[in-house]
Amino acid sequence: MDAVAEGWLSRTAPALDIGCGQGEIVGWLAAQGFFAVGVDIAEAAVLRARAMYSSIPGKIEFHAVDLCEQSPPDYRYGTLIDRGCFHQIPSSDWPAFVRNILRVSTSDARMILLVKAFRGGQPVGDPSELRRVNDQVNQCFSESFEIIRSAPTFLDPFEGRKRGNEMPGMVYWLVRKSASRQ
Repeated sequence: MDAVAEGWLSRTAPALDIGCGQGEIVGWLAAQGFFAVGVDIAEAAVLRARAMYSSIPGKIEFHAVDLCEQSPPDYRYGTLIDRGCFHQIPSSDWPAFVRNILRVSTSDARMILLVKAFRGGQPVGDPSELRRVNDQVNQCFSESFEIIRSAPTFLDPFEGRKRGNEMPGMVYWLVRKSASRQ
């Protein structure tokens, strides 16, 4: 929400929600004026998303896509959102995952990456967990994206305030590197 409110994510190019699930982020982005596309590996989730957001024709699309195997529809996305896909992908699939995202993104695409972290009793902000997650993100994305900023966050709509629903993690703001810097 901050990235949209601050104007860091541009509405001039389509947005891609990576691992869209039932489409909440796609629906929210469409309400903010984006043309948004959601992709998820689960066909059932895509079907639910289409049914839930059928009242917004022309502003959103949903597709069943395994980003480790294929690229999403090519709309030259300027905004990329991943709220839970990356941390489920085996590191051996990271190169294909990034390659398929790069194929369809603009040269100056901006990405918001939310990654699961601080689970299993680790306090939010734990230095060893920060290093572990930062190392994974750097290993996967550093050749193609520059990390602009990162911070501990919560991946749940209650921002960690509702007991039993806490989903701590990290948020990264990334910008695609130009071809000359890759």
